[in-house]
Amino acid sequence: MLFIVCICLALASTVAAQCCSDGCGATCGDTGAWCAESVDNCNQCGGKLCNQEQAERQPQQRHTSHRSTKRGIAIRHPSAAQLHALEAGLDWFYSWSKTSPQASSSLKFFPMVHGRSEVQQGLEGHAYAILGFNEPELESQSHMSPQEAAGLWHQVEAKAHTVQKLVSPAMCGDIGRGTAWMRSFLGACQGCRIDAIAIHSYYCDVADIQRLVDAYRGFGKPIWLTEFACAVQGRDVSMQGQIRFMKEVVPWLEQESSIEKCAWFSSFSGQWSYPITSPDPDAGLVYPDGRLSELGQVYLSLT
Repeated sequence: MLFIVCICLALASTVAAQCCSDGCGATCGDTGAWCAESVDNCNQCGGKLCNQEQAERQPQQRHTSHRSTKRGIAIRHPSAAQLHALEAGLDWFYSWSKTSPQASSSLKFFPMVHGRSEVQQGLEGHAYAILGFNEPELESQSHMSPQEAAGLWHQVEAKAHTVQKLVSPAMCGDIGRGTAWMRSFLGACQGCRIDAIAIHSYYCDVADIQRLVDAYRGFGKPIWLTEFACAVQGRDVSMQGQIRFMKEVVPWLEQESSIEKCAWFSSFSGQWSYPITSPDPDAGLVYPDGRLSELGQVYLSLT
C-alpha cells in the first residue's frame, strides 16, 4: 500500500503554500501547521518540506510493508549520512540526549531526560515521545533512588504536555533489580503520567528476552525495549553472532503485542563506553559514512 500525508500552510512570504509531506499528521497531531513553517520544523515532524504544487506533482510515496513502525536505533552522535541510510526501514532514533545534532527527513528523534542534571534543561522542538531517566538503578548511569526519581518526575511531565508518549525511566536487564526499582518508583509516583515502560536487554536468547518482557507485563503498560543486542560473556558476540540472534529476536518483537517500540543498540567492537564482554560485541548497524554493515542490512530487511 502506498500513502501520503500532507499538511500545508499558506504563508504571506511565499507564493505557493508550503507542505510538510509524508508524516506530519501522524507525528505532530494537531500541530500540522507548525510542521510546515520551516525546513527544521518539518524535519522534526518526519516529513519533507515542499510547496503544494510540488507535492501534488511528485508526492512522496512509501511502501509501508517495508518500514517498521516499531523498530528504531540507539546510536551515539549519528551523522547525517548514517540517519539517511536508515530511513528506508526504521521509524525512530535516540542518542541518550535531549537534542540531536542531526535531523532526518523521516526518522523521528525522541529526546531523553537522561538524569537529574537534564531535568532543569529545556527540550527543543516538538517530539512524539520523551524518554525518561537512563538506568537509574545503576551507579554508572543516572543513579537515583525511586523516591528521588518520583520527586523529579513532575518536572519531566511539564516538558511533555505536547508529546503523545512519556516513557518511564529505562531499566537494565537485571530483572530482580529492575522490577523492584520500578515497583517502588510507581508506588512513590502516584498519579504520575507514565505512558510506557522502558527496559534494556543484552541477553542472547529469545527465551531470556521473553522472560524479561513477561516480568514487566504486570505493570500494565506498553513496553519499549530501548536497548537490545547480544552481549553475554562466553557467547558469540561477533557480527555473525549478532546476525543469528537478530534473525531470531526481531520477528518475535515485531509480532509481540506488548512491545510498542524497540531500538537496537548500535555499537561496533571497540566503541562500547561501558564494556559488557571481552571482546566487545560487534553490533554496529551503520558506519559513519552511511554504509550499512552486514548486520544493518539484516536489521532493515527483517519483517
